[in-house]
Amino acid sequence: MKQLLLLTLILISQGAQSGYQVDEIDRYKVIYTQLIKQNISTPKCTIKIKGYKEKSDMKIYSVQAMKGSSSDCEKILKAVMKVNTFPLPSDESTSDKLIETTLYIE
Repeated sequence: MKQLLLLTLILISQGAQSGYQVDEIDRYKVIYTQLIKQNISTPKCTIKIKGYKEKSDMKIYSVQAMKGSSSDCEKILKAVMKVNTFPLPSDESTSDKLIETTLYIE
C-alpha cells in the first residue's frame, strides 16, 4: 500500500509539472485517503476529520462518520486513528483549510 501512496504522489507531481493544475486541497485529500486506505480493505464511508497543527503535520483529535454503514465507518474510523498524523502543505492558508475536512473513503 505504501507503493500505491508513492505512485499517487509521483503521478500528482508529474501532473502538476505538465501544466495540469490540481487544487492543493484536493491533492492532500488524495494523500489522506491513501494513508487511511492502507489500514482497511474495502469499506465505504464519508468522514469528517479535525486536527491541529504540529510542525508540518496535522494530528487528529476528532473523526466522525457522516455517511455509510456503521460497520464500514467503524473500520475507517479505526484506520484514521492508526494513521493519526497527516502531512500538511507548507502554504499556511491551504493547511488551515485542511485542519477540518471531509473525506469520502471507498
